[in-house]
Amino acid sequence: MRHPDGGYYAALDADSEGEEGRYYLWRREQVKKLLSEDEYLVVETLYGLDKPANFENKWNLHRYDSWRSVVSRLSLEPEHAEALLHNARQKLFKARLERVRPDTDHKILTGWNGLAIRGLANAGMQLQRDDWLDLAQQTADFLHQHCWNGERLYATWIQGQAKHNGYLDDYAYLLDGLLTLLSGRWREQDIAFAKALADVLLDQFYDVEQGGFYFTPHDHEALIYRPKPTMDDSVPPGNGVAARALLCLGHLLGDTRYLDAAHNTLRWARAVMERLPAGHCSLLTALEDTVYAPELIILRGPQDEMLTWTRELSSGFSPWRQLYAIPYSDTRTLPTYLPKLVSSEQQNQVTAYVCSGMQCSLPLTSIEELKAALQ
Repeated sequence: MRHPDGGYYAALDADSEGEEGRYYLWRREQVKKLLSEDEYLVVETLYGLDKPANFENKWNLHRYDSWRSVVSRLSLEPEHAEALLHNARQKLFKARLERVRPDTDHKILTGWNGLAIRGLANAGMQLQRDDWLDLAQQTADFLHQHCWNGERLYATWIQGQAKHNGYLDDYAYLLDGLLTLLSGRWREQDIAFAKALADVLLDQFYDVEQGGFYFTPHDHEALIYRPKPTMDDSVPPGNGVAARALLCLGHLLGDTRYLDAAHNTLRWARAVMERLPAGHCSLLTALEDTVYAPELIILRGPQDEMLTWTRELSSGFSPWRQLYAIPYSDTRTLPTYLPKLVSSEQQNQVTAYVCSGMQCSLPLTSIEELKAALQ
């Protein structure tokens, strides 16, 4: 699904050889022929081949029970069971490679890649997988190089050509993804890109009179109806993601323009949120960030030492916490509340600031001080 230069393709077809799901589906007899008796017993129990077929008289293999329960039920030693499953999966995978693969839709959609950046960055931070952060960073670089002309986003890229002016979702999803990536790995080009995207959102999509964001930019061709999406669907609505991202960016940079736009969006959407709360979870999440100001932590100092602090502070479940480690080498796009002139002595140690709303603590220079401030 990934382009060699970064960026992710839109989809794999469901059909192959004219049949839906053919590449992924199995008949019980096919699996039996490929596996030994013990291997089949493990696969049958784990993937439900002893149960009714789950897709048009065939099996789309997915777990029906926990691995521990399957091992216990079959009275197997864990190491032996794992070896049987590993061998079985290798055999099934090898057999599947001989089938005709579904075609790939090679379009790279800006909005969907923004969602991918957020997911990869979050997973990379939580599981301490630098390679996943690398993938998120490469995807951001691909979009910046191929889908951004310096002033506006394009919605799609295929075979070397960017097409179609970006929509609300493209800007909102990518902005949100970049802010998540910045939390895991700060880069000057990413915060500058995020700020540029936010500025286009305000300039081209924001409804100054009523609040909220239109799906199309102001210079788009005239439509019979110009929507301002609010409801969660298969993807979150642009207004919910934009409001949340602008709140985050506004607090991070100390820029009230972004905060005001987010607050006005939530005021405009109040009626629909009250009418159908369950359908507006993204907007409600943004609303929560206005009622309970996020806990913003800014670290400055040597990269390696900040990484140690970051990993310690990221352990556990703290969804209200936003953490950014900004090296002193970044001098262009800094939060306005950070001191600009810092002695070389201070630059050689980690300094932390804890912010809530538009107020920040005095500088903290030890992890113990910081943890005490967070209690």
